Amino acid sequence: MQGLANYMVGSTSSQAVKGVANLVRENSLPISGPVDGAKPPVGVVKYSSQWTCRYGVEYRTTNHQLSYLSQLGFTNPVNLLWEIIPYSFVVDWFIPIGPYLESMSAPHGLEFLRGYKTLFGRRYISASSGYGGKMPGALTSEFRCSGEKFETSVILDRSKLSAWPVQSFPTFKNPFSTTHALNAIALLRQAFRRR
Repeated sequence: MQGLANYMVGSTSSQAVKGVANLVRENSLPISGPVDGAKPPVGVVKYSSQWTCRYGVEYRTTNHQLSYLSQLGFTNPVNLLWEIIPYSFVVDWFIPIGPYLESMSAPHGLEFLRGYKTLFGRRYISASSGYGGKMPGALTSEFRCSGEKFETSVILDRSKLSAWPVQSFPTFKNPFSTTHALNAIALLRQAFRRR
């Protein structure tokens, strides 16, 4: 219905769209002791990074009929076949094949005018360690030490687009979310009702 509305009120004037995605990653690594394989580790390094990617595109509709058919999925038979496969949307929870196939025909009937991509990242590193014991190679000498380190780095990259953004080939993603869990419960209930 939205596609039909866009088709009925189609305009040749330029339009702008924006999109944003966020990613947060955290992990930690142990710091080994001065003697190889010393256990337990004498400290830990913690990494935390936050990334934000923004896209902005300005375009013009040059063929309303083709754009409308593309929104309905009729210009991409491969995507249409994928959508009619039973439970293909469940596979999309793990590997987003459907959105990737859909992106291949998304610009049909549209003319790219200009665009940009902005990548902003902030990375935090914190390390703390402490050790007390014999020095490597020494018979009686002992030493004690401790230390902490904190580091913050920022990355900002803004580039101009000369063509439509291209989606990378789909890879595995975390399928766990509230929406997916509710859909899975509904599918299981439906499967048991049939028996």
